[in-house]
Amino acid sequence: MQKNTPHKLTLEDRIKIAEFIKLGYSIYGMSPFIKSTKSTISRDIRANGGREKYDPYKAQELTTRLLKEGYKKANQTRMNKPKLIVDKRILAKKIESLEFQVEILTETIRDINNKIKGNL
Repeated sequence: MQKNTPHKLTLEDRIKIAEFIKLGYSIYGMSPFIKSTKSTISRDIRANGGREKYDPYKAQELTTRLLKEGYKKANQTRMNKPKLIVDKRILAKKIESLEFQVEILTETIRDINNKIKGNL
C-alpha cells in the first residue's frame, strides 16, 4: 500500500472521496478522514470530472499514466513556449508615446488645479 502524503492520493483515498461525495460531505468534512489537505482533495475532484462525474478508478489511472509519462515532460512542454521577441524600435516608440501621454496628463492636472485655485 502506498504511503499517503499531503500531496499524493492513493486509490483507497480516492474511493473514500467518491463515497463521501455520494454522502454529501463537503471537502472540509472529508479531509480529516482522508488525511490530506483540502486543496489536494479539491484539485483531485476538479481534475477528474467534478463532484457529479468523479470516478476514483479513472482518477488513479490518470495519475499513474502521468507518473509513467512523467510530469517533467508535461512541464517541459509548458516551459518551451516561444519567448516574446521585442523589436527595440517599436519598444522605443511606445515608450516615447507613453512619456508624451504623461506630459499631457501632467499639464492637464496642472491646468485643472490652477482653475480650482482661481475659483476659490
